[in-house]
Amino acid sequence: MPRQAIPPTLLHRVHSVDDARSTFEELNVRIGPRYRQLTEPVVQTDAFWKFPASTSNHHVFAGGLAIHTAQVAVSALDLLRHVPEARLELTAIAAIWHDFGKIWD
Repeated sequence: MPRQAIPPTLLHRVHSVDDARSTFEELNVRIGPRYRQLTEPVVQTDAFWKFPASTSNHHVFAGGLAIHTAQVAVSALDLLRHVPEARLELTAIAAIWHDFGKIWD
């Protein structure tokens, strides 16, 4: 997806679980069904919405993992402006999966 196609609705601040849900809903629309099958295992997992992002460093509260992940996704998409050959779909998938294993720690 060309960098100019990144919608401004995806480049926003994420402050709450509701903001995170909105971000992931928008991303799933943008990446389409082929790639959505790679993000849904994360965003459809209850633990993802309930766990903290860490136990002592950042986002140490219920829902922190989802908020942190959405913030990482937004930041990664913002960086796409500087890397025109990067793909929105793959960037979104990497951002969404980057800390998912924490639910098993």
